[in-house]
Amino acid sequence: MKITVLGAGGGEVTGSCYFVETQQAKVLVDCGLFQGTEGAGGLNRPPVGPSSSQIDAVVLTHAHLDHVGRLPLLAQTGFTGPIFATPATKAAPTAAGQPAQEQARDIQDWQNSGQNMGVSQGTNGAPAQSMNQANPYAH
Repeated sequence: MKITVLGAGGGEVTGSCYFVETQQAKVLVDCGLFQGTEGAGGLNRPPVGPSSSQIDAVVLTHAHLDHVGRLPLLAQTGFTGPIFATPATKAAPTAAGQPAQEQARDIQDWQNSGQNMGVSQGTNGAPAQSMNQANPYAH
């Protein structure tokens, strides 16, 4: 087994994203936004490393934005594979859709002001759309 850190690490605590490779599968664990530090916005792009075609599935640990926020970016690169999550994780972005939309508006306002609050363009629409392909699994 090989585990590659593609997110939180090196002093960052947000942006959780790990690529786990075994002989049977290549799985991305989480795909989260970097938040709260100067320069974090530059990190909010599709995970660097494996291409979408190399990822067999995504497993989400929970629905916080620092664990699911880059799913739309991953989908933009062509990832169409399964996303595995608990029923509560799958439901959370949908249930929190309005706050996520408000956050997207706040992000856009900050970007339009020329300031960097740590989130890059391309994440509008929130992760809820990407969660539509999530497969809920009880734990």
